[in-house]
Amino acid sequence: MGRDAHHGIQTGDTLDVKFAYDDKAIRTTGYVKRCSDTSIVITLDTDKKMTLPFGRHIYVSGSSPPYSITDSKNFPEIEIKALQEDKRSNTRVEDILTIDYAKISHIDHENTRKIFKDIFGELIQVPEIEDENLKLLYELQYRTSLQVNRILDILKNQEVKKYKTVEDRINISGSGIRFFADQAFLLNDTVALRIFLPLSSQVCVHLLGKVTSSAQSDAKGRYSIAARFVDIPENDRETIIKYVFKRQRDLLRE
Repeated sequence: MGRDAHHGIQTGDTLDVKFAYDDKAIRTTGYVKRCSDTSIVITLDTDKKMTLPFGRHIYVSGSSPPYSITDSKNFPEIEIKALQEDKRSNTRVEDILTIDYAKISHIDHENTRKIFKDIFGELIQVPEIEDENLKLLYELQYRTSLQVNRILDILKNQEVKKYKTVEDRINISGSGIRFFADQAFLLNDTVALRIFLPLSSQVCVHLLGKVTSSAQSDAKGRYSIAARFVDIPENDRETIIKYVFKRQRDLLRE
């Protein structure tokens, strides 16, 4: 098989591999055991107690498209194949959303949670709640918690917050986002994002994005920023996709 197949990967290669596991991004080494026209078998240098299910996305070396696990019964040996375009992930919708953002200079792939905590403060888990009574109770508790946190911030005279907030028309999908910022970014800059999504309850996801375009947008000096999500946990991607489809249904009903 030629080196053009599978983005230049061939038997015997040593690969830099990244994947999401337990809300963390794991970076390790993969040794290519064999290649075929349809799949690659690699052995990961990682904890054998870890389990990676069928369909889990992994990122290999410098390849931009992810791969998908097709067999992991002999873990840490896994079989992967190049992921076809995920139509669900690329389905986009526009809505007025609130997002917090901050440029970061270094990514700790093994502890993205620490990145978000350092920028946005203590991470509040915001579960989606279907039951209306529980939802109302949760909304009250959540809003009270936010108000208390703001008061504590003032009393503690904390440093100027490390992120900026925008509430505007946002274009979002399971693979990326376009939003307005009051600053320009360079291509491939990494930005930390906290996105608030109105599902059954107010849900927020913490994500990293790689800037793919940055252009001045209007006379107010704002910039239109497009970013591709990286190291995104599958549960967060599913939350975004769920929101996109919900918003589409709402627009159709309207």
